Amino acid sequence: MEIKQETDIHGGVNSEKTKTNIRDILQNNLHIHTDTSARGNRSLSQPIQNAFKENGCRTEVSPQSLPNKRVDVYYNSTPIEIDIGSKRTAVLTNLLTLQEEYNQGYIDESVLIVPENKEDWGGKSWFKTREWAKNEIDKYASVFDIPIWLIGVSP
Repeated sequence: MEIKQETDIHGGVNSEKTKTNIRDILQNNLHIHTDTSARGNRSLSQPIQNAFKENGCRTEVSPQSLPNKRVDVYYNSTPIEIDIGSKRTAVLTNLLTLQEEYNQGYIDESVLIVPENKEDWGGKSWFKTREWAKNEIDKYASVFDIPIWLIGVSP
C-alpha cells in the first residue's frame, strides 16, 4: 500500500512517533487486491484492519460514548477509521462517532484512512476520497472540530 497524501485537520495527530508507526504499518508489505471488491467493500478495508491487529492494535472497539457503534482500530489511544469503499453516509457516520468521543473527552485526536483517488481502487463512482473527506469536514466545520489526520492511500 502506498500513502499518496496526508492532511492534518485541526492539528491532526501530534505525535510524530505515532505517525511514523502508522505509516510503517500501512506501507510494510500490505497488499490490497482490488479485484476482491466484488465480494463487498469490507474486503478492501479488512486487510488494513488486519495489519493493525497483527501489530498489536485493538480492532472493532466499542466507543465509550456510543457503545452500539464500532471503531475499526485503536492505535494506542488514537482511533482509526478505515473508509475504503465507503459511501457518503458511512464516512459521515464514522466522523460523527469520532466527534462524539472527542466531545466527551475520551479521545484527543483521530485518523481517517480513505482512498486518494477512485481509479486506483477500481473507479467506483461512490468511493469517497481524501479530497472529498477534507471538503466535507470543512463544510461542516461547525460540527467537526476534532483533530484528524486524514490519510489518502492507494493499494
